[in-house]
Amino acid sequence: MAHRVAQEALKGAHIRTLTKRYNLRSWGVRFALETPRLTTAETGPLTDPVTGELADLVESMIGRKLNGRQIWTELIDHHDYLVTYDSIRHYIRYTRSRQRQHEQNR
Repeated sequence: MAHRVAQEALKGAHIRTLTKRYNLRSWGVRFALETPRLTTAETGPLTDPVTGELADLVESMIGRKLNGRQIWTELIDHHDYLVTYDSIRHYIRYTRSRQRQHEQNR
């Protein structure tokens, strides 16, 4: 079931749709999206780059001192974004390291 949920998410299904269709709670959908083995030859891993409006939203949550897990959960539960936890972690690490480099170069 986790594989089917992830595949539908790749095709653009919203969290609320997936929770109703599979009779899951949002944490069940999060689990399906977080499971690292969800790949296929056709689509590759379930990933969603953190850019544009999503990046702005993540930055505002970082400003509120939320950690990666809290940001990821809020994005899925309250903003209906389909993004992997690893994508959020990568974004936070990448932007934080860029900021440190920028500050050191001043």
